[in-house]
Amino acid sequence: MSLLTMIDEIDTLITSGTKPAAIKPKLFALREHAQALDGELSSTKAKYDQLEARHNKAVADWQKVEAVLKQQIAALKEAQSPPVAASGAHGDLNEVEVKILQLLSQRAGLGAGLIGHLLQINRTKAEYLADRLVSDGYLHDLVFLGRPKEYELEQKGKEYLVRHGLA
Repeated sequence: MSLLTMIDEIDTLITSGTKPAAIKPKLFALREHAQALDGELSSTKAKYDQLEARHNKAVADWQKVEAVLKQQIAALKEAQSPPVAASGAHGDLNEVEVKILQLLSQRAGLGAGLIGHLLQINRTKAEYLADRLVSDGYLHDLVFLGRPKEYELEQKGKEYLVRHGLA
């Protein structure tokens, strides 16, 4: 029975002149019903507060992730537009090898996959050329357990770019 129905019944009993002793059981039932609803309301509010806290934490976590992703995107965009060397080979290196040196002069620690993507060549070719530059002393590679190999410019690579006016 709803609270309003119970209140209406009690009102009818009072207006009809029913003795207070007959109304008391109805009032006790009304009180019990109200207490039960009050308990449910408290429980629901506590659940709402928990959900709101979880939501706020999720939003804050997402904002942190979003900020990191924006930084990474900006870094990738910056790395995608290295100064482009004049076409053709410079000294003993071909055009793509020179572009790899230029790319790594702007952002160290790139893997072959990202180098290939930025230079629009396949990863295998990028890795082959980067490994050749390592063996020729222009780059060195960094190997981390469970991660792809990364490359960084050696002094010889920096000197090569300066000597050819590409740095």
